[in-house]
Amino acid sequence: MRGSVVLALAGGAMMLPAFGSLAFRPVADLASRRIGEWLAGQNLHDGYGEYWCGSEVTVRSRGRVRVRAVRPSKSKLEPNLFGADDRWYLPGVPSYFVLIRDGAASSFKPPVVRATFGKPSRVVVRDGYIVMIYDRDIAPLLTNRPTP
Repeated sequence: MRGSVVLALAGGAMMLPAFGSLAFRPVADLASRRIGEWLAGQNLHDGYGEYWCGSEVTVRSRGRVRVRAVRPSKSKLEPNLFGADDRWYLPGVPSYFVLIRDGAASSFKPPVVRATFGKPSRVVVRDGYIVMIYDRDIAPLLTNRPTP
């Protein structure tokens, strides 16, 4: 009995490398990579989003999609400069979408996006995200942007 338990444990340990990358991969990792691929496929490369989802999508897309962090301030959005480069928010860096996690964990909701940037040309819900897409550059409408 003891020998078969040791053999089963050893066999299971040998199988971990084969399944480890799938079994321990967070669901957010897959969703953030999928939404990044979709955004790039829609020719949407620069936008705004919450700190964590923005960072994840930017990294998972290997920089093909850049989601700069914003946060709510009063009833509008402003740059979230924590760990950010001020140059990301300067004039001349256009943005065309806002990415929000779909669900209660989101730090802001679509109404504050509309209060800041106006009505989007379309809204897409996919891969656990809400993507508010604009047919114009929304960067000039971001409040409290750094100055050059």
